[in-house]
Amino acid sequence: MYNEKSVRLVETLYDIIYVGNNTYRFDYANSLDTVIPIDQNRTFIQSLWLYDLPAMRSMEVDFGIIPYPKYDKQQGKYYTYADARGSVLALPVNSPDVEKIGVIVEALSAESKRYVVPAYYDIALTQKDIRDEESREMLDIIFAGRVYDIGYMFDSGLAWSISILLNEKKSDLTSSYEKNEAKYKKYYDGILKTYQDAVQD
Repeated sequence: MYNEKSVRLVETLYDIIYVGNNTYRFDYANSLDTVIPIDQNRTFIQSLWLYDLPAMRSMEVDFGIIPYPKYDKQQGKYYTYADARGSVLALPVNSPDVEKIGVIVEALSAESKRYVVPAYYDIALTQKDIRDEESREMLDIIFAGRVYDIGYMFDSGLAWSISILLNEKKSDLTSSYEKNEAKYKKYYDGILKTYQDAVQD
């Protein structure tokens, strides 16, 4: 995560949030108390999950869907991360008959992909939750650019380090990262070793 691009990104975000009067900033830890409701016609862009859409059906304020913007012109496509809570299944280490559980989970996943995902996409999302054909095209772009990040799935605090830094009104990513680098490295080395050991078994 730590590289020249990330350093520039933090500095840019800091300027957007704190320099001038362009952004309504809220403390993510208390966001339920401070976020501006989208149905008051005072919000230009707001980052939401798709599961927020059903609650917006009755809104009078019009809205559309767009993907996260590209970082720059060199970025080939639009990317959207898949949230960690919906992409990982964990089993207790003392689970009986892990192979049987794995077969059942695979079968359920395959059937979900075959029946649940199309129904969700073709009926719930595109017929009930969105309001225009352009948003359907945007959903295609979003789904085509889904990213599953192992660093986020098994987060040690690194995934939230930029949010925390900016929430503290700081922009020095270098100092923040160097202070925690050994901890991050040890944690992710352990995750990678667990995967490698599982593959070898």
